[in-house]
Amino acid sequence: GEDCVVQGPIADPRNVDEEEQRSYESTRIIPFPGTPVICHGLQKAVHLNGKIGDVRDLDLKAMEDGIIDIDRCVVHFEDKSLAPVKVKATNLRVVFDLPNPNADDP
Repeated sequence: GEDCVVQGPIADPRNVDEEEQRSYESTRIIPFPGTPVICHGLQKAVHLNGKIGDVRDLDLKAMEDGIIDIDRCVVHFEDKSLAPVKVKATNLRVVFDLPNPNADDP
């Protein structure tokens, strides 16, 4: 599978020697309301694959042992012509605004 690599905390000014790096299986990342996401691996709504939006609400389900699990996330898309939809959390990837490695530092 795919991994999500997290590094930080990132201070200003940045001190890379004090940052830690951790890797998590991408399916273990839980997008909470406000998280920017991209749809991935949808089979019934393939036209939404690659579309960017943000999570606005969560459909939760209670598990037998009392643990609450996220069943689906309500996603509102950047493309306002697309209606909000409920998407399984496993079909979402968190969108990060990564710096352009070719850009000059400010």
